[in-house]
Amino acid sequence: MPRGTKLHYESSQGPKWVGTYVGKKGKYHRIDVRFIPDEKKYRRSDFYNKDGYLVKSEYKKLSSQDVDYTPFHCARIVGKCTMSSTKGDGIVIGNRRMKLKTLYTYSTTLNGTNFSSTITETTLKLDSKSLQMKPSVSKRTIKGTLTDYNLFQMRHWTRDGKKGWTKLLKIETK
Repeated sequence: MPRGTKLHYESSQGPKWVGTYVGKKGKYHRIDVRFIPDEKKYRRSDFYNKDGYLVKSEYKKLSSQDVDYTPFHCARIVGKCTMSSTKGDGIVIGNRRMKLKTLYTYSTTLNGTNFSSTITETTLKLDSKSLQMKPSVSKRTIKGTLTDYNLFQMRHWTRDGKKGWTKLLKIETK
């Protein structure tokens, strides 16, 4: 992907955003994302390894939202893939800070440029009465198409009975 390439997206959840490929920074390739119209308030940088897999998202002015993906994000991996994500600073229980991890299992099939994923998400949630961490499991499905640079052209998803979509509007190269 040429440096300066811009990826324009929109979503059923509201804002549009633009991702700009900055190039390789250290050992990762970086795409800076700005949300429209709140680009000063909501910005992030996504970091990809040499194989093109997302390994970290850093949010500007919202470091509590930073996410690390181990070993990498499973989106666009055909077959079965398991990953975990660690988000932000975690929570404080008593005098201890605990980072919260979520375990994801993806099962993805690809037929030409059409894909279908079933995702099982297991999160430990704090029970406010007992102050115990208890697992919460949810499932969702994502279907869509891929385009240039192995990007999502269109994604339709269902989670907890709610439907939504994400669409790549255009790719601009310098």
